[in-house]
Amino acid sequence: RLCSSSSRSQSARSSANSSRGSSKSIKEGAINAFAKIVEHRLHPSGRRPPPEPAANSEPESAAQLAQRLELMTRQHAVETAELQMLHQLQLAELRHNHTVALCEHRAALDLEKQAALAEALRFQESEMARQIEAVKSRCQWCATCDREAFFYCCWNTSYCDAACQQRHWPAHMATCAQRGSQRTPSSGGEYTNATQCVDNYSTNHRQTIFLICFSLGEPTQPDNVLAKWYPRDRTTTAPLWQCTHHSDVGTKSDLRTDPDKLKELERFGQKTQRGPSIASRDPPPRAYMVSSAKLNMGLKELFEEAVMCVLKMRKKRKSAEAGGFQWDFCSVL
Repeated sequence: RLCSSSSRSQSARSSANSSRGSSKSIKEGAINAFAKIVEHRLHPSGRRPPPEPAANSEPESAAQLAQRLELMTRQHAVETAELQMLHQLQLAELRHNHTVALCEHRAALDLEKQAALAEALRFQESEMARQIEAVKSRCQWCATCDREAFFYCCWNTSYCDAACQQRHWPAHMATCAQRGSQRTPSSGGEYTNATQCVDNYSTNHRQTIFLICFSLGEPTQPDNVLAKWYPRDRTTTAPLWQCTHHSDVGTKSDLRTDPDKLKELERFGQKTQRGPSIASRDPPPRAYMVSSAKLNMGLKELFEEAVMCVLKMRKKRKSAEAGGFQWDFCSVL
């Protein structure tokens, strides 16, 4: 029994020694394999580290391997720094080349854009000139203010509104073709202004007036209507004395509530007419009406009243030239 126990202890000791040697060899093999992997990672191009010691020399210890590994780590850090610097230089060069190419491309695009804009501008100018010539060829312009004309006085003179016609009438009346064609031997001589022309028309066409229109936004227009068509002097040839079927029409009734117009009238110390101030004159009008073309108010009633006035005014009269009968003309003032 004692022999068997001693043999067992010896075998256990030998197995422990062998296991310790094997573990040490395994550890050294792992360190060598790790060193080879690190070397391969650090030198993939085939460069080799300094030559290893001869085979017959003693194997390196763990401290030597650790020192060698630290040296290789430092070399790897230096090489990594060099590679990073080279990478930064390459990036800066690529960025510079890209910036130069982008600037050149942008300059080329600017030149193309300027050329395209110049071409478009030339085309628009030519098209505008063509359209202006086309408009000028088919439109006429006001003889006073050179704006587009909306009505014509005669074949070579047109106006944009009545105010321009009144201002231009003293210079145009001598050459007015319409005035020369309408002149009669009993007209009483030449006209010196537009007022005499209107008065002559009122006298010669006293039977044809059926609507008297005035603006409600102008405080002086009702007074002018009273002075013109309802004179106090009954010895004058007032046209309404022989016309009993006429109506008074106040236009632009929307200006009564226009704040801008009211402020302007208040600034000049004027007020708009609120009631039919001319409706009580002698002879009395057939009707007093208000209308607004802007608001489309009272237009239908106005035209119906105009038709009724014309139907009641219309009658036959003998024509002095042909010896027959003809209808009276109708006028809107």
